[in-house]
Amino acid sequence: MRFKKAALETAFLFGLLCWLYVIAMQITNPESIYWPLTIWIPIRMDYFGEASFVIALISFFILRLKLK
Repeated sequence: MRFKKAALETAFLFGLLCWLYVIAMQITNPESIYWPLTIWIPIRMDYFGEASFVIALISFFILRLKLK
C-alpha cells in the first residue's frame, strides 16, 4: 500500500511539474508550443502538457479517494 501511495504522489507531482513547464515555455516563447518535445520523442509540447495534466488529475483523485 505504501508503494502505491508513493507512486501516485510521484505521478501527481511530476505530472503537475511537467504541465507547469509547458505553460512556462508557452508564456516565454509562444511558438514553442508546436515544437517536438525532444528528438527521441516526436510529440508536440501541447500534447505533452495535456497528458501531464490528465496524469496529475487522475492520480490526485485516486489519492483523495484512497485517503477517505
